[in-house]
Amino acid sequence: MRRPTKAALSKILAGFLIVCFGSFLFVTLLGPTSFSIESFDFELEVSLSTAGVTEINLPPVGKVFAETHRAPLKLTATLENIDMQSLKEFIKGPVSKQKVLNIFLANLNRTLKEIVLKYVLLASAGGVFGILLLRSRNPRAYLAGAAVGGLLAGTLFLATYLTYDINKFAAPQYRGMLQGAPWVVGLAEETLSNVNRLNSQMEDIADNFLSLQQTINNFQPSTVLNDPKTVRILHVSDIHNNPGAYSFIQQVVENFEVSLVIDTGDITDFGTPVETTLVEKIEELQVPYFFVAGNHDSPTVIQAMRSIKNVMVLDGDIVNFMGIPILGIADPSAHVADISPQNVEVNELQAREMHSLIEGSKVKPVIFACHQPALAREMVGAVPVILHGHDHRYSMSREEGSVIIDAGTSGAAGIRGLQATDEVPFSFVLLYFQKDDDQWKLLASDLLKIDDIGGGFTLNREVFNGE
Repeated sequence: MRRPTKAALSKILAGFLIVCFGSFLFVTLLGPTSFSIESFDFELEVSLSTAGVTEINLPPVGKVFAETHRAPLKLTATLENIDMQSLKEFIKGPVSKQKVLNIFLANLNRTLKEIVLKYVLLASAGGVFGILLLRSRNPRAYLAGAAVGGLLAGTLFLATYLTYDINKFAAPQYRGMLQGAPWVVGLAEETLSNVNRLNSQMEDIADNFLSLQQTINNFQPSTVLNDPKTVRILHVSDIHNNPGAYSFIQQVVENFEVSLVIDTGDITDFGTPVETTLVEKIEELQVPYFFVAGNHDSPTVIQAMRSIKNVMVLDGDIVNFMGIPILGIADPSAHVADISPQNVEVNELQAREMHSLIEGSKVKPVIFACHQPALAREMVGAVPVILHGHDHRYSMSREEGSVIIDAGTSGAAGIRGLQATDEVPFSFVLLYFQKDDDQWKLLASDLLKIDDIGGGFTLNREVFNGE
């Protein structure tokens, strides 16, 4: 039997390399595959790699990846879309980490079988393309090219399957904003179990606030705060996705006959579509809800707020509520997707715009609402009552004829407050307005502060205009 010559071996090797090139060319160009797992739509790409890595790309917050197998393939799954309606239905029932993992794996196993078959067929077609580049006239060469391409892809996928270890994601690596993911996962596990308990406690605390306020009023028989003509406005801010805030707001609205809620921003943490599912609770309040977006909000959040029937988004216009002119403006960062730090120049520019608007308006606002303290300070003297948030600390001051009130954080700095060792208090401010000689005046304000979700709270009343 004659041994192949060097020329023949070189030709076979060149043919093999071209077949491999054609196979990987087809897989790379035509291989990206869309698939869905529950409410999430992904695109999967396969590429050669020095290490067997599975990477999950979650734009814009980053990537999570782990070395899951030994075959030299990189599997990249990119989140393309979230079906919000489907997600809402999914999270209505009890959701555990194991349930999510089981659903994910069941769908993934079915999906991967279809994807592997597609890639093997593409690799076979690429092998045929490689033989076509060689301009071979031998039909067997094309069959061999298809077989080599399919066998090569099949071998790599088989090696991936046999060595794949899903448990590697128990200690994954992160890039981008997801570098905080281990903290977020631990936080969710520790805090979500507290939400129902917190909701119940917040309702009880709101009832206790009412009893305390009635006791205070008994010592002030001449007070006009309970006059039917008095308009009660609840100032909230910096909820940061804490669901407990909505239970308290709803109870206060009912107990204190609140006519309006003014929210000075940061209702979410990252401004993502998933977070907007929480703000839908606002519709249950049954009172108007005026909102100015903060630097942790986004165009997505603003759009979601506009879609809620009882919400009015304030952004540079004077709005009349029960005869009270109210001016509000969003933080500039809320108009872009990224969370941005405070910008002094932008605040000054906004202040000039607000002063020009007030000077050119026949109706002068009684209340100005914004998110940033710096902008609030720029408006001192121009508006009688100025409301803001951002720094998570309640404050009240009087300067140049203006009362400046920071509601603090009505969400206790966000869901993180549910696990903090040194608890950040929930704080809300109830404002009492009445018309006197055709002018609306702030009569008093009640600081409603919850220092301990176990039941500790304070009510501090400030009285204005000699009341």
